[in-house]
Amino acid sequence: MSKLTFYFDPICPWTWRAAEWIREVQRQEPLEVEWKFFSLSEANNFGGDSWLVPLRVAALVRRNGGNQAVNEVYRAMGQNIHDRGANIREEGVLEMVAQQALSESGLDPALLQQALADPSTREEVLTEHAEAVSKYKAYGVPWLVVEGQDFGFNGPVIDKVPQGQTALALWEHLSWMLTQPYFYELKRNRG
Repeated sequence: MSKLTFYFDPICPWTWRAAEWIREVQRQEPLEVEWKFFSLSEANNFGGDSWLVPLRVAALVRRNGGNQAVNEVYRAMGQNIHDRGANIREEGVLEMVAQQALSESGLDPALLQQALADPSTREEVLTEHAEAVSKYKAYGVPWLVVEGQDFGFNGPVIDKVPQGQTALALWEHLSWMLTQPYFYELKRNRG
Protein backbone atom coordinates (compact mmCIF):
# COMPACT_ATOMS: atom_id res chain seq x y z
CA MET A 1 0.00 0.00 0.00
CA SER A 2 1.44 3.33 -0.98
CA LYS A 3 -1.32 5.91 -0.45
CA LEU A 4 -3.40 6.94 2.54
CA THR A 5 -6.06 9.63 2.81
CA PHE A 6 -5.95 11.13 6.29
CA TYR A 7 -8.90 13.29 7.37
CA PHE A 8 -7.97 15.65 10.20
CA ASP A 9 -9.01 18.57 12.32
CA PRO A 10 -6.08 20.34 14.02
CA ILE A 11 -8.05 20.78 17.26
CA CYS A 12 -8.19 17.01 17.99
CA PRO A 13 -5.39 15.61 20.20
CA TRP A 14 -6.06 12.01 19.13
CA THR A 15 -5.75 12.95 15.49
CA TRP A 16 -2.53 14.82 16.26
CA ARG A 17 -0.95 11.70 17.76
CA ALA A 18 -2.09 9.57 14.83
CA ALA A 19 -0.66 12.13 12.39
CA GLU A 20 2.68 12.10 14.19
CA TRP A 21 2.65 8.29 14.04
CA ILE A 22 1.96 8.38 10.28
CA ARG A 23 4.82 10.86 9.83
CA GLU A 24 7.09 8.42 11.70
CA VAL A 25 5.98 5.66 9.31
CA GLN A 26 6.75 7.96 6.35
CA ARG A 27 10.29 8.50 7.64
CA GLN A 28 10.88 4.76 7.38
CA GLU A 29 9.02 3.64 4.28
CA PRO A 30 7.34 5.13 1.23
CA LEU A 31 3.82 6.21 2.05
CA GLU A 32 1.99 9.02 0.30
CA VAL A 33 -0.47 10.80 2.60
CA GLU A 34 -3.21 13.04 1.30
CA TRP A 35 -4.28 15.42 4.07
CA LYS A 36 -8.01 16.20 3.93
CA PHE A 37 -10.34 18.27 6.06
CA PHE A 38 -12.95 17.12 8.55
CA SER A 39 -14.64 19.62 10.86
CA LEU A 40 -15.30 18.44 14.39
CA SER A 41 -17.32 21.59 14.99
CA GLU A 42 -19.58 20.69 12.07
CA ALA A 43 -19.87 17.04 13.16
CA ASN A 44 -20.63 17.96 16.78
CA ASN A 45 -22.52 21.24 16.31
CA PHE A 46 -20.02 23.31 18.33
CA GLY A 47 -21.33 26.43 16.63
CA GLY A 48 -19.36 29.44 15.55
CA ASP A 49 -16.86 29.78 12.76
CA SER A 50 -13.88 30.27 15.05
CA TRP A 51 -13.41 26.48 15.24
CA LEU A 52 -12.95 26.43 11.45
CA VAL A 53 -10.03 28.91 11.46
CA PRO A 54 -7.21 26.30 11.33
CA LEU A 55 -8.92 24.35 8.55
CA ARG A 56 -9.69 27.47 6.52
CA VAL A 57 -6.05 28.49 6.74
CA ALA A 58 -5.03 24.98 5.69
CA ALA A 59 -7.41 25.20 2.71
CA LEU A 60 -5.72 28.37 1.46
CA VAL A 61 -2.29 26.88 2.15
CA ARG A 62 -3.21 23.84 0.02
CA ARG A 63 -4.33 26.08 -2.85
CA ASN A 64 -1.02 27.94 -2.77
CA GLY A 65 1.43 25.20 -1.87
CA GLY A 66 -0.20 21.80 -2.24
CA ASN A 67 -0.51 18.80 0.04
CA GLN A 68 3.00 19.01 1.53
CA ALA A 69 2.37 22.61 2.61
CA VAL A 70 -0.78 21.44 4.42
CA ASN A 71 1.30 18.78 6.17
CA GLU A 72 3.81 21.40 7.33
CA VAL A 73 1.24 23.93 8.55
CA TYR A 74 -0.77 21.18 10.28
CA ARG A 75 2.41 19.97 11.98
CA ALA A 76 3.13 23.49 13.26
CA MET A 77 -0.49 23.96 14.40
CA GLY A 78 -0.40 20.65 16.22
CA GLN A 79 2.83 21.48 17.98
CA ASN A 80 1.37 24.79 19.17
CA ILE A 81 -1.96 23.32 20.28
CA HIS A 82 -1.06 19.88 21.57
CA ASP A 83 2.64 19.95 22.43
CA ARG A 84 2.85 23.51 23.78
CA GLY A 85 -0.66 23.54 25.25
CA ALA A 86 -2.33 26.53 23.61
CA ASN A 87 -5.76 27.01 25.17
CA ILE A 88 -7.89 26.93 22.03
CA ARG A 89 -11.06 27.69 23.99
CA GLU A 90 -9.87 31.23 24.64
CA GLU A 91 -11.00 33.85 22.16
CA GLY A 92 -8.43 34.59 19.45
CA VAL A 93 -6.13 31.69 20.31
CA LEU A 94 -6.94 29.66 17.18
CA GLU A 95 -6.12 32.70 15.03
CA MET A 96 -2.84 33.15 16.92
CA VAL A 97 -2.00 29.45 16.54
CA ALA A 98 -2.72 29.58 12.80
CA GLN A 99 -0.61 32.70 12.33
CA GLN A 100 2.30 31.20 14.28
CA ALA A 101 2.02 27.99 12.27
CA LEU A 102 2.21 29.92 9.03
CA SER A 103 5.38 31.68 10.20
CA GLU A 104 6.94 28.49 11.51
CA SER A 105 6.20 26.80 8.18
CA GLY A 106 7.95 29.56 6.26
CA LEU A 107 4.67 30.93 4.91
CA ASP A 108 3.32 34.47 4.95
CA PRO A 109 1.35 35.09 8.19
CA ALA A 110 -0.95 37.35 6.14
CA LEU A 111 -2.49 34.14 4.74
CA LEU A 112 -4.53 33.99 7.95
CA GLN A 113 -6.48 37.14 7.13
CA GLN A 114 -6.70 36.17 3.46
CA ALA A 115 -8.20 32.79 4.39
CA LEU A 116 -10.74 34.36 6.76
CA ALA A 117 -11.70 37.07 4.25
CA ASP A 118 -12.32 34.48 1.53
CA PRO A 119 -15.67 32.69 2.06
CA SER A 120 -14.63 29.98 -0.38
CA THR A 121 -12.16 28.60 2.22
CA ARG A 122 -15.09 27.89 4.53
CA GLU A 123 -17.02 26.31 1.68
CA GLU A 124 -14.02 24.18 0.71
CA VAL A 125 -13.63 22.85 4.26
CA LEU A 126 -17.33 22.09 4.64
CA THR A 127 -17.52 20.48 1.20
CA GLU A 128 -14.60 18.19 1.99
CA HIS A 129 -16.14 17.41 5.37
CA ALA A 130 -19.49 16.56 3.72
CA GLU A 131 -17.71 14.36 1.17
CA ALA A 132 -16.07 12.37 4.00
CA VAL A 133 -19.43 11.94 5.71
CA SER A 134 -21.34 10.91 2.57
CA LYS A 135 -18.67 8.87 0.80
CA TYR A 136 -16.97 7.18 3.77
CA LYS A 137 -19.58 7.59 6.53
CA ALA A 138 -16.99 9.51 8.56
CA TYR A 139 -18.11 10.77 11.95
CA GLY A 140 -14.84 11.79 13.59
CA VAL A 141 -11.09 12.01 13.20
CA PRO A 142 -8.63 10.68 12.49
CA TRP A 143 -10.49 9.08 9.58
CA LEU A 144 -8.25 6.90 7.43
CA VAL A 145 -8.94 5.63 3.94
CA VAL A 146 -6.45 3.48 2.07
CA GLU A 147 -6.06 3.66 -1.67
CA GLY A 148 -8.67 1.74 -3.62
CA GLN A 149 -11.18 1.42 -0.76
CA ASP A 150 -14.67 2.89 -0.69
CA PHE A 151 -14.79 2.86 3.11
CA GLY A 152 -12.66 4.22 5.92
CA PHE A 153 -12.09 3.94 9.65
CA ASN A 154 -11.95 6.22 12.65
CA GLY A 155 -8.67 5.83 14.50
CA PRO A 156 -6.32 4.63 15.66
CA VAL A 157 -6.70 6.27 19.03
CA ILE A 158 -3.22 6.12 20.56
CA ASP A 159 -2.08 7.67 23.83
CA LYS A 160 1.62 7.80 22.86
CA VAL A 161 3.18 8.16 19.43
CA PRO A 162 4.97 4.92 18.55
CA GLN A 163 8.49 5.25 17.16
CA GLY A 164 10.80 3.13 15.01
CA GLN A 165 9.85 -0.49 14.48
CA THR A 166 6.84 -0.17 16.76
CA ALA A 167 5.37 2.50 14.47
CA LEU A 168 5.98 0.29 11.43
CA ALA A 169 4.45 -2.76 13.13
CA LEU A 170 1.31 -0.78 14.00
CA TRP A 171 1.07 0.44 10.40
CA GLU A 172 1.59 -3.06 9.00
CA HIS A 173 -1.21 -4.53 11.06
CA LEU A 174 -3.61 -1.61 10.84
CA SER A 175 -3.15 -1.06 7.10
CA TRP A 176 -4.20 -4.66 6.49
CA MET A 177 -7.35 -4.19 8.60
CA LEU A 178 -8.16 -0.98 6.70
CA THR A 179 -8.59 -3.05 3.52
CA GLN A 180 -10.92 -5.70 4.94
CA PRO A 181 -14.55 -4.93 4.09
CA TYR A 182 -15.81 -7.34 6.78
CA PHE A 183 -13.79 -5.65 9.56
CA TYR A 184 -15.99 -3.16 11.39
CA GLU A 185 -14.58 -2.02 14.75
CA LEU A 186 -12.14 -2.81 17.52
CA LYS A 187 -12.33 -1.18 20.99
CA ARG A 188 -11.21 -1.72 24.54
CA ASN A 189 -12.25 -0.40 27.94
CA ARG A 190 -11.15 3.23 28.45
CA GLY A 191 -10.97 2.92 32.24
